[in-house]
Amino acid sequence: MLTNDILRRVRYALNISDKQVREIFALAGKPLGDELLKTMFLKEDEAGFIRCPDAQAHVFFQGLVIAKRGKKDGQDDANKAAPGELGNNDVMWYLRIALQLKDDDVVAALKKASVDVSASEINALFRKKGHKNYMVCGDQFLRNFLAGLTATHR
Repeated sequence: MLTNDILRRVRYALNISDKQVREIFALAGKPLGDELLKTMFLKEDEAGFIRCPDAQAHVFFQGLVIAKRGKKDGQDDANKAAPGELGNNDVMWYLRIALQLKDDDVVAALKKASVDVSASEINALFRKKGHKNYMVCGDQFLRNFLAGLTATHR
């Protein structure tokens, strides 16, 4: 799933305005320019589309966590290195942390998107890579989760 598509769906699900997007990036220590804001949320077939780098999406999600939960004591954003590639599991993890979702909340959101899943399957998504019970989050699963979040928050 394209990073732009993920950000657009999260923004819609949580009803985040342009002003709030700028604030989220500022909270993460990386202010966002007007031009980049415009291109970040464009669809692939729209004029001016530029693929949003994974590092930029990590900054957005880090800022979202700070906006929803507050900054950790002693946290220094300027020196914080953004992780590499943004995977679907990372998106699920960021949203779970930012929105303070429990396993039951994730299951309920997926149920709103007509997906039946157990808490143990949800736990497998949040395990570290290499763990014997780790499960990769597919694009369709993430789409369903974001659709469930939209139904929950809008």
